[in-house]
Amino acid sequence: IAVSLDQKQGLPSNVARDLRKVADDLQDYILRTQTPPEQDPDRIKAVFYALHVALVRPKVYTKGNRTPNFGLKVRAFEAGEDKCNRFVGDAFAWGADRKYDEDGINGTYPTYKSNLFSPVRGYPFPINATDLADPNKSIPRLPILQRGEQKLGDIISFDTSAHNTPPLPPLTHGHTGILLNYGLYISARNGYAATQGGQFDGAQITRIPTYHPYTFRRFIP
Repeated sequence: IAVSLDQKQGLPSNVARDLRKVADDLQDYILRTQTPPEQDPDRIKAVFYALHVALVRPKVYTKGNRTPNFGLKVRAFEAGEDKCNRFVGDAFAWGADRKYDEDGINGTYPTYKSNLFSPVRGYPFPINATDLADPNKSIPRLPILQRGEQKLGDIISFDTSAHNTPPLPPLTHGHTGILLNYGLYISARNGYAATQGGQFDGAQITRIPTYHPYTFRRFIP
């Protein structure tokens, strides 16, 4: 996985090195547990899903394209919409086969409640990145972790409206992804990527930025 992703995304040497450590950890986990894949923790399944997307179909979650619901009980995301929360939600709803439902009932990945009066009819949205990044926001089945409790496959979310310099402005926008450890995470993002020589839109592995406040959560069915 690490070598293929390095070749696919042209990762910087230090990122590729740390991604190989992630791959080694996953291999060690598989050899140590010797359990069928369906018995893996949801966060491990989410990591495999996220890495698979980045390797095989990174453009599925591009901001420039429409992302259908793939038969899941979640709203299709239109072109022009940020897809990071769909990427994270799908990693658990599809990758870990937990599916979606309002407030995460019956062990599913949580969505907002349906609004019958919304001009956009259909299934609801998964929890957005701004709410995931809010350390004061209680979300069903997505409790906040204290620093040091986070593990591979947990959810990391950033307050992108602020930098780590007080006083912090109100939280108005966020970004979210799947934690890979060793200072790396994977997310669906649209922005400048030095390895691409310009803008890159889709699933990609990047360093955890130190200039935004961030929050860890764990999906617990």
